[in-house]
Amino acid sequence: MHKRLIPLTLAFVGDENPIDGRTRLQKMVFVVQQELVNSGHLNENQLYEFFAYDYGPFSKELAEDIDQMIEARLLDEEEVEYDDDGNIKYLYNLEPDGRELVEQELTAKDVEKVVEKATQIKERFNGDLSLPEVIDEVYAEYPEYAENSVY
Repeated sequence: MHKRLIPLTLAFVGDENPIDGRTRLQKMVFVVQQELVNSGHLNENQLYEFFAYDYGPFSKELAEDIDQMIEARLLDEEEVEYDDDGNIKYLYNLEPDGRELVEQELTAKDVEKVVEKATQIKERFNGDLSLPEVIDEVYAEYPEYAENSVY
């Protein structure tokens, strides 16, 4: 399984709800990875490398892959103004080609666990929690990623 399947799967599960923002997407991929590694369902070759950054764990490679998946029309990134000051956030949805790719991969045994974990994490982090609450939960579970925080 390629690590790019993790963000695509997060967009695939519960696809009626777009992923609400870049920072949230980074945290969700991080937690899915951590939990799958801890349960023995991912190995080192299937991981994005994260480091402690302004708002917790951040992966430059994941950010670049997301941009490439948008260019390849696997993911859709929609800019949305969310306040009167003109601040923008990004919503992520799966494009038809991305859906087809994930559906093709669903038959692989290791992908079943990714889908299961992605569903749990998306329900937990992309539902009722605000972004600060998501960051707080990640910091509580992985305090070593809070060391460079500006939050």
